[in-house]
Amino acid sequence: MLKKSGFIKILPVKISMVKAIIFGNLTIDENIILGKKFSSPGGSAYFCAKTLENLGIIPTIVARYGKDFPKKYLAKSIFYPLKASDDKTLFFRNLYTKNGNRYQWIKNQQYAEPIPMEEIPQDIIQNKEIIIVAPLINNITSKQINRICCYYSDRIKILLPQGLYRKVTKGGSILHQNWSQAEEIIPLFDIIIFSNKDYYKANKLAKNWSRKGAVVIVTKSGQGCNVYQRGQIFLIKARQVIKIVNLSGAGDIFAAAFAYDYYKSRKAIDSAIFANAVSAYSLRFMPNQLQYSYQDFVNFIRYPKY
Repeated sequence: MLKKSGFIKILPVKISMVKAIIFGNLTIDENIILGKKFSSPGGSAYFCAKTLENLGIIPTIVARYGKDFPKKYLAKSIFYPLKASDDKTLFFRNLYTKNGNRYQWIKNQQYAEPIPMEEIPQDIIQNKEIIIVAPLINNITSKQINRICCYYSDRIKILLPQGLYRKVTKGGSILHQNWSQAEEIIPLFDIIIFSNKDYYKANKLAKNWSRKGAVVIVTKSGQGCNVYQRGQIFLIKARQVIKIVNLSGAGDIFAAAFAYDYYKSRKAIDSAIFANAVSAYSLRFMPNQLQYSYQDFVNFIRYPKY
């Protein structure tokens, strides 16, 4: 077992001309943390896009959303559909307990159906280098995922499978379930990122998946992450966090930061250290206040108390 952690050498060249596309869900979140309630934009597509914006990339988001979604918080992103397709957006209620557990309920699920590739104009989907597939609920078929991966066969493809391990009850509660199409879908992706809370055998799955060629990362909240390559595990320690304001979206922020750095470096360990830092730095902001610069990340990595 190999262990490695520490500072990453920051590459000075930014990649702002690179184009990214995110297939996922936008949401309106109601978060309840230690009895305090607040609402904000959310969803994997939101947090990934916001992170890429802050790193200097203009992402394209392919996700249905309603008139109630505050697009102003993603002022640089390109949306498809260009205008709201419904009155309401997929709604998540997230309850965080003292011991770090999260309980979730949803509504407006009918407004979150994936948009088929064949319905998306070519000028929206073409010429993308970073592709992120991040469903929040298990309503995207293996056929739809295959079409995305076939279209971008020679691009870096990142899967965030957390939603594929979710089951929605009639009352809107979210429960964990097995993902029966995993063996078919995993070989299509270069990078898979998910949490040890998404599936109880996450590390066993990650080790097996990595033997098929993908870089697989299991995030562990405040305990860093495990990076798997060709069956080997590399342990990355968590960054010290002085101030925590909000926990939602941390895994999605990690994934977008990893994709950004890995695109230019192709070094999974260094990219995981960078992504850890970006995710840790983001904990000091509310979801609708995630506004900072690439230089802020550099300073945070170099100076732990920044």
